Amino acid sequence: MDIRPAALLATGILAMLASVALALEVSPQAATTANRTAVITGPTNAPAAGQCSAASSDGSTGYENQCPSGTCSCLEIANARVRGSLAGQGTADIFITVDDELVITPSGCNPIFGIANLTTTLHGFALTETVNFAGASCPAEPIRRGKAMASGAFGLQSSSISSTGFGLFTGIGLGTAKVQLRFSGAVTQ
Repeated sequence: MDIRPAALLATGILAMLASVALALEVSPQAATTANRTAVITGPTNAPAAGQCSAASSDGSTGYENQCPSGTCSCLEIANARVRGSLAGQGTADIFITVDDELVITPSGCNPIFGIANLTTTLHGFALTETVNFAGASCPAEPIRRGKAMASGAFGLQSSSISSTGFGLFTGIGLGTAKVQLRFSGAVTQ
């Protein structure tokens, strides 16, 4: 049997290329960490008495379900619009407990505890995530056209694509007809 070296080499190269192509086809992309943002906008309801008690999208008790002083109110932002590199495009249901009794003086700010359950599409894939956040909501100042400001920190509680991360958030207009929350931080996807 006469096997030519060139034919043997060509067969080996073809086999190697086929195995590389197969590996690329079935291997998931490597996770990367980057600064990612999400902007969520929508109208709030009138504050309801008591702490919020929504469940996280993974079924666990929500982070907003706490009221240190015992005198709290609940803000709900249903079906809010989500956009950005953290979660893609879609909607969110947000629940924010405001501790009405614990006032940070002299500014008059109140502690807040929130949860955002996101249902979005990111890079063509359906995504559900739960974002926990805590911070303070401060009274409206003339510079912000009478809209209350909020700021604090957030962390991803759960993600259908196993994203992890944390960062800072800011908000404007809590308790008004239009609220905007912006989340920005180091997120691994």
